[in-house]
Amino acid sequence: MNNIKQLLKEELTLLNRKSLLSEQSILLIENRDYVEQILGIKPPINEIYSLSIRKQIIEEQLLVENLLDSINKYIGMAYDKGKEKAIEVIDSIKTLKDIAKFFKDILLDPLLMKAAIDGLRRSLEKIIITVKNLVVKIISTIKINSETFNEKFNALVKHIENVGKTLMNGSGWKDLIMMLGFTVLLTYVENSFLTSILTKGSDFITKNYVSKDDNIIMSIANILNNFKGLKDLAITTLDITPILNWFTKIGIGATVGGAFAAIDVILLISTVLTPIIKAVDWSVKLRKPVQQTT
Repeated sequence: MNNIKQLLKEELTLLNRKSLLSEQSILLIENRDYVEQILGIKPPINEIYSLSIRKQIIEEQLLVENLLDSINKYIGMAYDKGKEKAIEVIDSIKTLKDIAKFFKDILLDPLLMKAAIDGLRRSLEKIIITVKNLVVKIISTIKINSETFNEKFNALVKHIENVGKTLMNGSGWKDLIMMLGFTVLLTYVENSFLTSILTKGSDFITKNYVSKDDNIIMSIANILNNFKGLKDLAITTLDITPILNWFTKIGIGATVGGAFAAIDVILLISTVLTPIIKAVDWSVKLRKPVQQTT
């Protein structure tokens, strides 16, 4: 009897939480593609969803509603809660508002989200290979007789590969944001550090990034340490503003050979996002909205 009472109590609590969702959201969370691609939850196939799964779906959808609300406020667009519509086709990134609009569009359709994640997965894989090859070139260029330095550098690359592999197995809006953030960080490392350093030659590298305590390995590690902040935001925040602000702080205080490394954040993000935007089939915007599955 106690078990039945407890179960009924939990179901009632769940029903109360569900009542906080908009009518549109209640329909959306019945769509398996939406749950997998937008919320990042993979429920069991051909089985009745457990109480814990249903609770997770409702809580994640409440987060999405809050995120969409914050995006609309950020871009200054009036809307009726639960009746959000895709804004426009974003074909380039020129401001932070463009990034917010892009996030909103893909949050509204699982096909758009899947296309964006697939594109980011390819971009992340590509930049990891590029960084790895550049590290090999730097080690080959300086030809330093230091097993410790080479081992640490290779260990850093291995860490990058491991983080990338984990991210590339993800799905849903949180994993998309983290995948984008890590790709942008690595692109910054490539452009502002590795490629730049290689052009300076062996003597410059040895003097500025090997013999100094603040060497190239430490510089790259410090940049990548920023990723933890984005991970925390993706998990905890209900607002798009701190997430966008995280991107604007990439590279602050970073130096190349003692000089501050100038960075155009919007250009950097555009470099990563533009191929993703072009890869998305925006014609799906002309389709009917996601419908409840039967």
